[in-house]
Amino acid sequence: MTTALPQAMGNLLPADSPPAWRTAIHRAAQLLAPTWPTGPTERAPVSDLAALGLILYALHLTHDQDPATVPMRALHDTLDGRLDINEEPYDIKELIVGALREAGHQSCVADDVMCRVTSRLLRREEPPADVPFGLGGGVPGPSDLRFAAASLKKTLGTLDEETAAVLPLAPEPAGPVSITVTGQVCVVTENSKVPVPCPECRQREGAQLAVDGDRVTYTCTTGHASISRSLGTEHVRRAIDRAHAAGRVDGPLHVMHVDLPADADPAKLCLWLRS
Repeated sequence: MTTALPQAMGNLLPADSPPAWRTAIHRAAQLLAPTWPTGPTERAPVSDLAALGLILYALHLTHDQDPATVPMRALHDTLDGRLDINEEPYDIKELIVGALREAGHQSCVADDVMCRVTSRLLRREEPPADVPFGLGGGVPGPSDLRFAAASLKKTLGTLDEETAAVLPLAPEPAGPVSITVTGQVCVVTENSKVPVPCPECRQREGAQLAVDGDRVTYTCTTGHASISRSLGTEHVRRAIDRAHAAGRVDGPLHVMHVDLPADADPAKLCLWLRS
């Protein structure tokens, strides 16, 4: 499934995003739009968009420059930065983390979208405990930033200042959406249909879902609101689209599991929903 560019942008832009961060994502989308895949089975480079937005935002912080006017040469130089011993983009990581820290952003504060995005890009899988060091054990897996930096270097390598200056503006990002569900909100896989309870009172019947940026907020009928870890933003958006609902679903809402394609049809995929 391809994530459309407006959706990918929307996933990085909560309603309260700082203006400079919003500008950085718009500029990143503008630079990536000519090569953004549109085929139904092509993989969208969502990590590339996030990484490029962070680089532009970091250069804005360190050079006091509008993210929309960062020269292509500065981007090329940044992408040509040094790698560490594990081939991770050392200079890019230092630029982003250092700029966020100097600007007062705290990586431990989950309410900061830039830091949440940085944390996801830098995350590395723990090495398997049963593999000897000489055979690859003891070394964490590669980060998403490593792959994104390599991909951006290739994608933007031939993009010069003159060409970048005449690119069309980026599309408008997908905005926040919300829906009221009178029944259960269920996470669906091929073999299961699991209701999502309120983490505070465990109530399962009736909820409001609100998608804003990279988060889904689940509010039960009692009023307890929480950030859902089991519901993906794009998966909830697709579920709302499938329901053809104007802000309300009378009955259950079936949302595909985050590890499954968001555009899959639960009624056809799930054993418990097939007619």
